[in-house]
Amino acid sequence: LIASSGATIGGSMAATFTAGVGVISGTGTLVSAGGALVAGAIGGAMGSVASQAFGMAAGIQDSFSWRSVATAAIGGGISAGVANMAATAQAGSMAAMFKDNVVARAVLSNVAAQGVNKLAGLQPSFDWRGVAASAAGAGAGQAMGQVLGGDNVLAKLMADNKLAQATTVGFVAGTTAAIARGGKIDVARIATDAFGNA
Repeated sequence: LIASSGATIGGSMAATFTAGVGVISGTGTLVSAGGALVAGAIGGAMGSVASQAFGMAAGIQDSFSWRSVATAAIGGGISAGVANMAATAQAGSMAAMFKDNVVARAVLSNVAAQGVNKLAGLQPSFDWRGVAASAAGAGAGQAMGQVLGGDNVLAKLMADNKLAQATTVGFVAGTTAAIARGGKIDVARIATDAFGNA
């Protein structure tokens, strides 16, 4: 069986989602950059733990990987930091170009997370295919989120089920990222990560 290779992508999505929910549901004040990094890292780590626990219980993962938790925490912290930077950017600043561009935020987050993972010895080399996969996954996830927020049968079916919505978005994003990355597409692993990070 496999170890949780999708935890970094899943953790990053979970952290971005968590940071976005905090901004949307808050009192209008944005979390500090440090707070966003910490919240994102915790969200990424928790998403990895949940998806791995589910994968082990379902028999699709042999053992728990602390390395996957670490990479998910790094990716989650960086993703939340990038989302916070974009949300608080001054109009006309370089950071403002990331405000409404989820694909650009995914690329920046992935490049930064890979750099930190490489420096920490958690990743042997830089993976450009991973950058492209994160961009594709983010775009597909955003598109599915828009579908679920629209006026259609699928949106009405999941209207009051945030877990189903988040799992569906994560599954679409994860599948798209896996296709973009190439190689074997493990639907069970993608579903496990999507559910664990929802």
